[in-house]
Amino acid sequence: MMRNIKYILITCFLFLSITGVAQKEIRGANRDRVKAYKIAYLTEKLDLTSKEAEKFWPVYNEISSKIDSLRNEIRKSTLRKIKAAGGLEMISEKASYDILSWNREIQKQLLLHEEQLEKQLQKILSYRKILQLHIAEKEFKKELFKKLRERRKGSKGNR
Repeated sequence: MMRNIKYILITCFLFLSITGVAQKEIRGANRDRVKAYKIAYLTEKLDLTSKEAEKFWPVYNEISSKIDSLRNEIRKSTLRKIKAAGGLEMISEKASYDILSWNREIQKQLLLHEEQLEKQLQKILSYRKILQLHIAEKEFKKELFKKLRERRKGSKGNR
């Protein structure tokens, strides 16, 4: 009997481990697909020449990566801090103030990275194309959310 329980626990543990790894791989593959889609989308919208693209993408990817990391840090850390304080209903004024202050500091860092990106891009692209980039990034996010909504509606309809 005890042996059966151990066998079941080991089997469950292995199954959960494999499932977790598979989900990470799927998320990674999805992230790669989104990144490829974004590259194609922005390249088309900005009408980048091959010379511009060669200089643009390394700068854009490096600084965008920093910006994305900071945005993720804000989201994850804010939720973690609220949860640690007992939830939004239980959080103290001091803890709320501290979280808001911390968020403000991260927002300042975000702005610095965005300014850095713009300065770097001024050496590569015209101001018009930099403005187009800002617009295209917003349009890309809308398009991505639209596709995600459609996909979710489609998967709910298949159930």
